[in-house]
Amino acid sequence: MKIGISHHARLGTKSGRRRHRKGKEMAYKDLRDFIGVLEQAGELLRISAEVDWRYEVSGWIRKTDDMRPRGPALLFENLRGYSKDYRLVSGLIGSNRRFAMALNLPFTSPLEIVGAFRDRIKAPISPVMASDGPCQENIHFGEDIDLLEFPVPWWHPRDGGRFIGTWHGVISKDLHTGIRNVGMHRVQVFDRNHTGIGMLAMAHLSHHFSQRQRIGQPLEVAIVIGADETVAMVAGTGFPPDADELALAGALRQEPIPLVKCKTVDLEVPANAEIVIEGIVSPTERHLEGPFGEWAGYHAGGVRLRPLLTVKAITHRNQPILRGCLLGKPVTEDQFLYSIGIMAEALRMFESHGPEGVLAVNCPPEGVALASAIVQLQPRYVGHSLNAGRTLISSRVGSHLKTIVLVDDDIDPFDLGQVWWAINTRVQGSRDIEVFKFSTEPRSDPSVPRQNAEFGDKIIIDATKKLDYPYNPNYGSHWAPVCVPEAEVMDLVELRWQSIVDQKRPEPDKEAEFRQFLDGEFEQYWKQWRAKAHVLSEEEMKAELGRSFPMQKGDTYRRSPGDTKKR
Repeated sequence: MKIGISHHARLGTKSGRRRHRKGKEMAYKDLRDFIGVLEQAGELLRISAEVDWRYEVSGWIRKTDDMRPRGPALLFENLRGYSKDYRLVSGLIGSNRRFAMALNLPFTSPLEIVGAFRDRIKAPISPVMASDGPCQENIHFGEDIDLLEFPVPWWHPRDGGRFIGTWHGVISKDLHTGIRNVGMHRVQVFDRNHTGIGMLAMAHLSHHFSQRQRIGQPLEVAIVIGADETVAMVAGTGFPPDADELALAGALRQEPIPLVKCKTVDLEVPANAEIVIEGIVSPTERHLEGPFGEWAGYHAGGVRLRPLLTVKAITHRNQPILRGCLLGKPVTEDQFLYSIGIMAEALRMFESHGPEGVLAVNCPPEGVALASAIVQLQPRYVGHSLNAGRTLISSRVGSHLKTIVLVDDDIDPFDLGQVWWAINTRVQGSRDIEVFKFSTEPRSDPSVPRQNAEFGDKIIIDATKKLDYPYNPNYGSHWAPVCVPEAEVMDLVELRWQSIVDQKRPEPDKEAEFRQFLDGEFEQYWKQWRAKAHVLSEEEMKAELGRSFPMQKGDTYRRSPGDTKKR
């Protein structure tokens, strides 16, 4: 698919599936390989007509985000004021299908994608070192450094400037353990060789920065743009501090990530990345940064003081492709990353640390996946469901979650209508909603008071059937039965539907068997049940009278004006 004229060679296969090596799917060679596969599958649109990097790019991406079904990924090949050797791509995993394709999966169901993601990250594959790589085909030092060599978008007019880091990985290392971390933190361009990094206090990057700050040393970082999509996936998912996210990226792509040494900092970066920005973050210097239209869907964070990053080197491929992401009102591409990643890591956490009984987790993209989760479980004891909610909301993977809803195993957590029904019929606000004050919450959420330093309220809504409710013989349980036709009735309806509506061959003998059962044994059972269940004792009658129609004492009845007699 293309607009205008484009002569770039197409890669991949028409089906969108990868070639095989000895019966095993091959990982994508690099971002360009994946772009070719998406294009062959009809999932990417090349825009060869000139598009302005100032504001207009955002409109194109928003157009495809709002299409139903979702529109294709976009590769901009002609950015206003830039050579056609500099391109911009967005939306590469902006749908369940494209997310699955990035992992070489043959299915598109969110549940299946989450299952594969969870299973793969259980077995990290360590990266391997390479002597060189395409990411260092061009190297810039000193006066040759210019961040605006690339067509960095000014995404929205309310933004404080141009943001080069919207879909990337910021690599740093722990001072004491040397463990590598990859995070995704917004990066604003200040001038040709200075940026800010939007790190929050709860991030591992902030911990690495604080370690250096205490000893008065700068933090070395490498900002990696346009690496394998699995690098962005792990960067945007909260993992424990001892996890090497590049090994987890290798697990997701099922092949090790090849790395090369940086030129000016003691870090390693993916060899096939499009762009790498090497730099140091000052322990003392700060710079005004933002605002920026963020993941919550608002321009809410305001102007902030951020640590200043000084660029020491820029390396990039020939004809580099800047990977970007439009953030804003859901559903944008980043919501798919947060949704799949948080769901998979949360399930892995429950499996390894408990509480037990958790069946599924849904972080719906429609409701800001980074901030909301629906947890389905089988409560086994009083307080079980709340324990699960408290565990998730206080975990690393749940650090951004603001609202958690807990539901039973008869509620589909991916059906928001069922979830809303559970909230309205299984929740009493005074006992089933917990509020956690002074919890970590970014100011990108406009409900956070502006005077707060990245903290606010989080809530857990326990929409499960309460196990401490007394047993009711009429229910045969501690909770009222759900009102739907009995299974035996539905069996008859299904049989008749096939013959009457679907025009299939009637089965009169089977229908007669069903009717005989319903008219006989089935009806007799329910007659006996109603005779026992629909009866109230004298004490229950008195109690029910008070509940159904409360009576007042005679001397409290209202009197008409001038009437001295009681009524």
